[in-house]
Amino acid sequence: MIDSFLTFFTSTQHPFFWTSASLGTTLFLLRLLMSLFGVGFFEHDADIDTLHDGLHHDSPFFKCLTIHSLSGFLMIFGWVGLACNMQFKMPTGFSLLIALACGLAMLVITAFIMHAAMSLEGSGSVFSIQKTIGLIGSVSQRIPAHGQGKVQLTIDNTTREILAQSYNKKTIQSFTVVKVIKALDHEIIEVIELEEKPL
Repeated sequence: MIDSFLTFFTSTQHPFFWTSASLGTTLFLLRLLMSLFGVGFFEHDADIDTLHDGLHHDSPFFKCLTIHSLSGFLMIFGWVGLACNMQFKMPTGFSLLIALACGLAMLVITAFIMHAAMSLEGSGSVFSIQKTIGLIGSVSQRIPAHGQGKVQLTIDNTTREILAQSYNKKTIQSFTVVKVIKALDHEIIEVIELEEKPL
C-alpha cells in the first residue's frame, strides 16, 4: 500500500499541491488528536519570529501565524489547488492563484476570530499576582510556620484563594486577618498578621 502511494505521488503531475495537502492535513490531524487526548506537544503555538520585521507582536495578523494556522493554510492550499487543477481542469497557474487566495483567506479569518476572542477577554480575567501586594484578606486555610496555606482576597471585585506563606515564619491560624507583604512568584504570596509589623 505504501509502495503504491509513493509510486502515485512521484508520478503525479502536481507534487507541489500533493506535498502541501499531505503535510498540512497530517499536521492538522496530529494537532487535533493531541488536543483530544490532552497531549501538550502543540499546547502553545509558536509565533513565526522570522516575520517580525514590519509586524507588531500584538497585531492579529502576526498572532495568527502559528503552527496550527499554517498547517491549515497548507491543507487548504493543497486540496483547493488539486481540486481546481484535476477536478475542474483549470490551468496550473490559475489553480495556483485560487489555492493561494483560499489559503490566505483562511489566515485572515483566523486572525479576525482570534482578535474577536481576545477582545471578549475582560480585565477581570487577567490576574497578576502583583495586584495582591498591600491587600488585606483572611486566612482560609491555616498557614504553618514553614509551609503554605491559603488566603482569601478580593481583587477586581473577584474573590480569590491564593497560596500563602508566613512572612515572619510564624503559624497563622484560619480566619486570621492578614496583609500581603510581597509576591514570591506567580502564585505564592507572603503575608503577615495585620497587627504585626514586618521585620
